[in-house]
Amino acid sequence: MNNSQYTINKLTLKGDLKCVNTDILSYSIDYPQVQGGSRNCMEIVNNYYKTGAFSLKNCYENRLFCQGVRQKNQQNGEFLPYEAIGTYEITYNQNCVISLYYDKYEITGGAHGNTVRCSDTWSMKSGNMLNIANFFSRCTNYRNYILAEIRSQIEKQIECGDNYYFDDWENLICQYFDKNSFYLTPEGVNIYYQLYEIAPYVAGIISFTIPFDGKNVIKPC
Repeated sequence: MNNSQYTINKLTLKGDLKCVNTDILSYSIDYPQVQGGSRNCMEIVNNYYKTGAFSLKNCYENRLFCQGVRQKNQQNGEFLPYEAIGTYEITYNQNCVISLYYDKYEITGGAHGNTVRCSDTWSMKSGNMLNIANFFSRCTNYRNYILAEIRSQIEKQIECGDNYYFDDWENLICQYFDKNSFYLTPEGVNIYYQLYEIAPYVAGIISFTIPFDGKNVIKPC
């Protein structure tokens, strides 16, 4: 199954919670279910995402719902219901590797909602998560290599007039670099920064592709 793709189904948990006939919270949680390959690996991955989805459901139905009820009781006037949405995107699905990112969005009455991104990359041969070092040659200092590439990409964007970044972005890309904030695409290793880390909210979650070059950045095979 080296070059074929796995079948990935989307499952969803949904809920609408009320208090005294007032809508408090609406949530929707998507999570993947993998079919194909080793049964053991498939069960490991599927159990991981099923467990995570139900844990998030419990968090929403307890923490977020209770927070909404408290806010409703404390304020005068119309209460704006909370909303929570979990979505995922499969970004790489070949060569016995699955990579994806997961966005958790919550809006709790502020001017706008907040999104937090996380990501996973799996070997479907072993059922283990892969880390970023797996995709760089042993002689490459991947952190320095990635930061140099990000710096170069931002400088080119600024030269072209696309400047979304805070003035001290050069320090911020180092300060907020997280070796776990990556996923694969067919083009390379994608590094992302959370909202507000290197640019204002309006810029969204910013990502940079570090291209596979066969020497420093290694594509799964």
